Amino acid sequence: MKMYWKYLLFPAAGRLITDLIQLANPIILKLLIEYTTSNDTRLWHGILYSFGFFLINMIQSWSALYQFHRFSILSLRIRSTLIGAIYRKSLVLATDSRKDYNTGDIVNLMAIDSQRFIDLVRYANYIWTSPIMITIGFYLLYQEMGWSASGGFLLMFLLIPFQGYITRKIKSIQVKQMAEKDHRLQAINELLNGIKVLKLYAWEQAFIQNIIRIRSIELKRIRMAGLLTTIFVIVAITSPFLITFLVFAVYTKLTGMILTSKKAFVTIALFNLLRVPLSALPN
Repeated sequence: MKMYWKYLLFPAAGRLITDLIQLANPIILKLLIEYTTSNDTRLWHGILYSFGFFLINMIQSWSALYQFHRFSILSLRIRSTLIGAIYRKSLVLATDSRKDYNTGDIVNLMAIDSQRFIDLVRYANYIWTSPIMITIGFYLLYQEMGWSASGGFLLMFLLIPFQGYITRKIKSIQVKQMAEKDHRLQAINELLNGIKVLKLYAWEQAFIQNIIRIRSIELKRIRMAGLLTTIFVIVAITSPFLITFLVFAVYTKLTGMILTSKKAFVTIALFNLLRVPLSALPN
């Protein structure tokens, strides 16, 4: 972080600008719907709202592409630094340390574990931008729907621990899967190093069966992680629809209010914007 915090500062600001500008779209949508449904015939109002939509989306696209580009460069630099540090350390390992870290472990650290820092750099900013976006989004929803939005808020907060639990289970399975992968690579390394002895005593099938057994356990972990990931994605995709349905039901049935097109479109737009931070925050 001491080396790269300067490279992280401006893309992080771009991430915040992108998220905040996204919240301006529902506000302009509300103004545009009010313009089309009212008796206001001043043409420049409509042109101004349309130009505002265009300008905001242009700034949002530029900011998103800028921070994605900078984060990609930064993550590759961090990964290259880690790979170099791991390689230099592996060359000077003591004899006792080499018993704990074989060639397969070192290759995994350089090829797989260092790759995770690329995802970390890209999504780490959601830790501090998501609460800001959720707070502003909830305030805008309250301005539109009043206390009827509390049902949607409650369902959102109930889904966050559920998604967090699934995420922890996925990480736990991935840790076990990586341990099985290290075990498999170690077995393959032993097979290749002792290939002459294996051929001499015809032990090929025994070693192959052992590797297949380890691989089957690893595949079982991968399938379980994939199943939990599918459940997580389904919940993340369907939650905005369930939350919107609950809010509209409370607004129309319990409070007896009339749901206008303006409130419906603005509420749906706000909930769609909140889907990303709500699904990224537990992760």
